Amino acid sequence: MYSSWAVLIFLLLMAVCWRHIWRGKLENGVLITTQPIQTSISGQAIDRTESSSFLPPPYWPKFGGDRHVELLDGIWRSAAIPNGNDLDSFDSMSPGFDPSTISFDGMASIPSCIDRSPPGYMEDRGVFFFQRRFRFDLTAAGARVQFQACSFYCRVWVNGVEIGDHLAGGYVAFFLDIPAQPTVDNEIIVLVDNRFNTTTAPMHTGGDFFHYGGMMRSVELHALPPSKATSDDVEKDMLWPWRLYVIPESLESIQVTLYLTSAQYTGPVDSTIKISFDDGPYSEYPAGEFEAVDGVANLGVLTVPNPRVWSTTDPQLHTIAVEMDGAILIERFGLRIFDIDNDSLRFRLNGEIVKLVGWGHHTQWPDTAGSPTQEQLEDDVLLLLAGGANFVRGAHYPQDPRWLDLLDENGLVMWCETLGPGVSLDDTQDPYFLRYQAQQMGEMLDNAMNHASIAFWAYFNEGPSRWPLACDAYRMNTDIIKARDNSRLVSFASCHAPPIDVCYPFVDVVAINGYPGWYDAPSARDYWGNFASFYRNIGKPFLISETGAGAIYEWRNNETAVPWTCPYQTQVLIQDVEESISNPNISGVALWHFFDFKTTDEWENNTHCDFLPSVYPPTCGYIEVNLTTKFQKPGGQNCKGVVDFWRRTKPSFKEVALRFSNVTNHLLVPQLPSSSVAPPPYWPKFGGDRHVEVLDGIWRSATIPNGDDLASFDSMSPDFDPSTVLFDENVSIPSCVDRSPPGYMRDRGVFFFQRRFHFDLTESGARVQFQACSFYCRVWVNGIEIGDHLAGGYVAFFLDIPAQPTVDNEIIVLVDNRFNKTTAPVHTGGDFFHYGGIMRSVELHALPPSKATSDDVEKDMLWPWRLYVIPESLESIQVTLYLTSAHFTGPVDSTIKISFDDGPYTEHPAGEFGAVDGVANLGVLKVPNPRVWSTTDPQLHTIAIEMDGAILIERFGLRTFDIDNDSLRFRLNGEIVKLVGWGHHTQWPDTAGSPTQEQLEDDVLLLLAGGANFVRGAHYPQDPRWLDLLDENGLVMWCETLGPDVSIADTQDSYFLRYQAQQMREMLDNAMNHASIAFWGYFNEGPSQSSLACDAYRMNTDIIKARDNSRLVSYASDQLPPKDKCFQNSVDIVAVNGYPSWYIDANPISYWNRVANFYHSVGKAFLISESGAGGIYEWDKNQTSGRWTCSYQTQVLSEDVEVALSNPNISGVALWHFFDFKVNDAFENNTHCDFVEPSVYPPKCAYINATSRRPGGKNHKGVVDFWRRKKPSFEEVSKRFSNVSTTGVDLVEPEVSRA
Repeated sequence: MYSSWAVLIFLLLMAVCWRHIWRGKLENGVLITTQPIQTSISGQAIDRTESSSFLPPPYWPKFGGDRHVELLDGIWRSAAIPNGNDLDSFDSMSPGFDPSTISFDGMASIPSCIDRSPPGYMEDRGVFFFQRRFRFDLTAAGARVQFQACSFYCRVWVNGVEIGDHLAGGYVAFFLDIPAQPTVDNEIIVLVDNRFNTTTAPMHTGGDFFHYGGMMRSVELHALPPSKATSDDVEKDMLWPWRLYVIPESLESIQVTLYLTSAQYTGPVDSTIKISFDDGPYSEYPAGEFEAVDGVANLGVLTVPNPRVWSTTDPQLHTIAVEMDGAILIERFGLRIFDIDNDSLRFRLNGEIVKLVGWGHHTQWPDTAGSPTQEQLEDDVLLLLAGGANFVRGAHYPQDPRWLDLLDENGLVMWCETLGPGVSLDDTQDPYFLRYQAQQMGEMLDNAMNHASIAFWAYFNEGPSRWPLACDAYRMNTDIIKARDNSRLVSFASCHAPPIDVCYPFVDVVAINGYPGWYDAPSARDYWGNFASFYRNIGKPFLISETGAGAIYEWRNNETAVPWTCPYQTQVLIQDVEESISNPNISGVALWHFFDFKTTDEWENNTHCDFLPSVYPPTCGYIEVNLTTKFQKPGGQNCKGVVDFWRRTKPSFKEVALRFSNVTNHLLVPQLPSSSVAPPPYWPKFGGDRHVEVLDGIWRSATIPNGDDLASFDSMSPDFDPSTVLFDENVSIPSCVDRSPPGYMRDRGVFFFQRRFHFDLTESGARVQFQACSFYCRVWVNGIEIGDHLAGGYVAFFLDIPAQPTVDNEIIVLVDNRFNKTTAPVHTGGDFFHYGGIMRSVELHALPPSKATSDDVEKDMLWPWRLYVIPESLESIQVTLYLTSAHFTGPVDSTIKISFDDGPYTEHPAGEFGAVDGVANLGVLKVPNPRVWSTTDPQLHTIAIEMDGAILIERFGLRTFDIDNDSLRFRLNGEIVKLVGWGHHTQWPDTAGSPTQEQLEDDVLLLLAGGANFVRGAHYPQDPRWLDLLDENGLVMWCETLGPDVSIADTQDSYFLRYQAQQMREMLDNAMNHASIAFWGYFNEGPSQSSLACDAYRMNTDIIKARDNSRLVSYASDQLPPKDKCFQNSVDIVAVNGYPSWYIDANPISYWNRVANFYHSVGKAFLISESGAGGIYEWDKNQTSGRWTCSYQTQVLSEDVEVALSNPNISGVALWHFFDFKVNDAFENNTHCDFVEPSVYPPKCAYINATSRRPGGKNHKGVVDFWRRKKPSFEEVSKRFSNVSTTGVDLVEPEVSRA
């Protein structure tokens, strides 16, 4: 079923390697769009990076109160070195360089790597620039910007002023302070130099792996404290917590050290310090109790209430929160002890000897390079656990905080080291090198100290430890570590056999990289036995930090190159593993490496293999191997992985896993994760007591219980007992159960998912919200069914968990992705693939506890659930409050505080507003300093509401949508605007209906490059992250319910109509505040030709208009006038799907002129909601099937666009479709094309059956293909879209009677 094996092996046939590579043109490794990103209605380049998403970091630590932290991730502008500068002579550190000379003519998604390329291909190294705008008030205190990784060399300007640079290694987090200045709208520019250079990049000393460059990890913006007046009226800085570092003293207590935001402060900490464990009550420490020196205060040893121990088998975690002057910082830690047993000289965890078994692990993926998605990280954890690992050696640099979070949560012991393979003896004598090595070490400790999984700090992989002269540099590193952290072990991975290594006295554990059977002597037993005995005899614990052998994934047998075959690798690894497990003098082993990976520059220059046709992920048909040496890198890869670069398992994986699992028991029962306590990464936001966390991550999975026949299994049976389900696999959530390449069909069926979460349900229970659970979803918490959902798999819904005396809880979700009129009534079909699974995020919401009223009667507190905003004008909004209790009717007896844009709160006294069924009308409010949202300047506002300590923050835009009475044209903010764009499904080849944030951002980049100002969301409610991006980038949106292929019978069916009405309300509930949405729609290509259906159409419109009269209502009809019977009383604007010159033998210009002029004559505004033609990406010309060629598609689309732009009776056009996509089940059964052209990917068809209505299992009407490669039609359409006028004046006179 949907297991770790199926997900990571079979489903990775999706060619994960192709994800995100083809996004436009790569120039010098930077994503550059093929034209300046323009608004589709102006022709003027506009900046799409101004609106901050206000997303907090998705990793630890967390922040609250006034300690505001937001990500600057997303779409940045990009450029290369200025024209006229020669790269070889360009000095990135020149004090005379002026960043204002840069012309930012491209865009890039951050985080990402500028030099990502497949194995065996080399991108240029050079100098790159990135720019974005952000809105943040710097007047009182400035701010702090933290880069989680900026590689190699990084230099930063804010508002034209340089704030600093970074030379201490491209994989370590660092921060720079922005000085206070009277600005709110700001610009940041970052220079990135990824060239090897001992001046700009002294830490990048080489090593056998590819050093990626770019802003590879997240960028954070941190508020800093404003000044405050002391008792003697002297102004001084407030002292906020920057970090709180935790060192376990025992399994019950911790040593706590506070680092302040001001590193210069020395003196008494003159603020009250409040400390809380695990969301418990705060303990207060009065001002002045603690002293700080250089911004550091020792808070002493604290006892942890109800301590839970972290281990590899039960990785329990705690949190500690500190509050100072309204700023809250929350750190996560684990109670565990790492040390060495005095008698056996073995590694111990919590006083017990543990054999460490696992792998080295780089941060590399074929498609995302050194900037992995969360799903990729989780999938690697699944594979490690399936491989029986309890140990990971982080290679060869400081690690991504998301990766460390996952290791903490899954009980995987971690080795963390600084960047520095290839360090030479000369480096260890160089003060310049040592300065930045010391800085890198300090920054690694600063950013990773609290991770429970880290047992080893390390440095200088395979360094010059054979030379006594080098040992002072080794001692320096150890001293830096021990001065900060004496609770962990220090080591370095040496490649020098004893007694050659002379610097080992400075470590706690000796670690050796050796390759018996590969580079070194043939016998693993003798080789490792001798090493272990030697170090045992001199009193040093011993660990194998690297060992292994290469194997080319495709070579199960090769008589001419036996050492590169999988059987030979398996033989070597079995010997390594058996010796490391059986030898009592060996504390553990980290095999090298977990997966095949991209190597040094010298092996990346056109050394790729030749790939077989029709097979993906890429499979080598021929690869060059030099039989005289094993130090080569065939195909540009280090092939020592037990899985290949695309995470396909080699035979060695299973053999190693069987042996490791005897030590760890991870193979059959992988560890359940603790909750990551991350807030949702999309709007709305929450604060104070309004605690919300996502339950995304690793869940357990299973199929229907053994013995049940799928055909007869009733997912709604009241007798079904979920405790009968055996959860024997792991899966990453969100994801789709049925993702598969175009032309391949996965089974539909019933799936189960389970996870545990830590949350106190005693007082008030909680609420769980699914952003999408498809098709049918049924949920149990702690064995009690809390509800199910039948109103469509693409719409968000919530269920309440009743109060119960539990803290450690279990949630089980049943998902049924079968078409069924009972369980999935609104999944009526349509020409697209309906994905199933927990496809979008799962949220856990705290609910309010009870409180005592004045007469001592207990009643529920009323917290805000949602705050809905409808613009009344371009300065004011109608505000409606939905409470957490939908049953409450009466006066709202809580003070309501409202704030706009982080400004001061306005208080409304208790009782001022009344609620009916949980809904209170707060009236019309004026927005201070109003800024208007438009396609050319998408300004956004926030509104915050606080009730009884619970804070909800919504985002909205001030704009008006309507129809001009005279021209019957669409208007935005009173101006006629021609809408031009595309229909857009939520589909990707690899992630299916559960896209990564980067994939969403890349599609926005492509839409903007195509000149779009309009997106028709097809054919279901949309992902909130997608809607956020459209809001931020000024793209007008059409949002509709699921329901293509609704029949006349459906419109007469009360069961169907019940759930259609529910779906419509849920769509409105979850998307109402998105500024970009101009149209609500329903019933795509429904039965509007029958007057019998019109009552159902009217029902939908009435539901919409009762909630929102500020937007336009429509449906996309495939009925030409006068056949459509329902438009007159149901819609504000008529929308028609038509395909002249494709399905219909008619000229597009005469066809659309006739339709538009008819509706204008009957007083209705008109929009083209679909039109287009198929074009197979590989077929520019084809004599036997000319209609499927790209040239024919371009001709048809050019005419569609010409008439849409020229006819004044057409308000706009949404071409169908933006990209090629996977279609309905009927065309997905072994209809894929045959791929060809070795060394080319994404896949390229050599043969495709064009007699099918959906060749290759795809709808080919995209202007880009499924992998987002542009067809010729893209350029032709984008030229026309980008020339549309902001005034709505049409380009040419319409040809009314063209044949």
